Amino acid sequence: MTLISSINRLFILLLLSIGATSPSYAGFFDDWTDNQLCEWMDQPSPPMIIKNLVNKRKIICSEGIASEKTKTAETPTVETSDSDPTVSKIIEVIQGDKFIVDIAEPHELAGTNINLNLRDVDAPDAVRSCPKQLEFGIKVKDIVTQKLSDASSIKLKNYRKTSKAIIAQVFVDGKDLGAELVENGYASDEYGYWKAYFCSALHAILGGSQFQETGDYEKAIFWYERALVLDPDGSNNSQATYDLSMIYMMYGDDKKSLDYLKQSAELGFMKAEEALGAAYMNGNGVSKNLAQAKKWLKKAHEHGSGSAEDICGCKF
Repeated sequence: MTLISSINRLFILLLLSIGATSPSYAGFFDDWTDNQLCEWMDQPSPPMIIKNLVNKRKIICSEGIASEKTKTAETPTVETSDSDPTVSKIIEVIQGDKFIVDIAEPHELAGTNINLNLRDVDAPDAVRSCPKQLEFGIKVKDIVTQKLSDASSIKLKNYRKTSKAIIAQVFVDGKDLGAELVENGYASDEYGYWKAYFCSALHAILGGSQFQETGDYEKAIFWYERALVLDPDGSNNSQATYDLSMIYMMYGDDKKSLDYLKQSAELGFMKAEEALGAAYMNGNGVSKNLAQAKKWLKKAHEHGSGSAEDICGCKF
């Protein structure tokens, strides 16, 4: 059995194990925020599926960010009570998920100049980070500052007190501030999201690898492709493009799978050279081409492949 057919067999089994042999790309991108789609629209050649989703959602993109004119998601109102801690004064908004506040009496949390952090929410840094994150972080900070300034009521729920801050859900006029930020793409429920998204291709690669290991292939694709945008010439791109090739093969997108496989092989990744050589040898996804097969299998052999000669049926 050739390497390519073995890989195909493996991914068919994986597809069966997750209960989907023909995943819908519409569902595949449903949980992407408007800002994530706009970031891709800011690239020279955004994928057609991204363009279609932007049109479907009627998003207005400007320099990689969804315009405030775009209709935002509605967060359900939740009833609060007099027994919930009340923020009586916003002293400072540090960034979208961190504030300094006064909490009104009578309550065990009451006091002044209290550090308050949103629970299970990661907003972009507005204090110190790479320029792209800072730019977006300041935008989110301004949005939150205005929202808190206009509020009639700011209540806390599900809170806990640490030595440094109170961590809580913050309800602004009955709406969960953190959930609203996440729903509209201004924050994430994944810790460390914004460093990987804006600043560090390595963190994006690590995120992709982690999600691939746990079987969350949609998020793995998102982070691997994000890493390629952040650092097109990155040293980890040969591995990332190979992993993308394997995941897209699993999802049945042969064109993207082959494109990424070729990119990885061109970057000298041995497994990709081996797989591409086998593809040319057997006409799997490409026209059968023995010269190309031998070229890539020889490269794989030179980079340490123990299978290249067997796939080729020749000695290098």
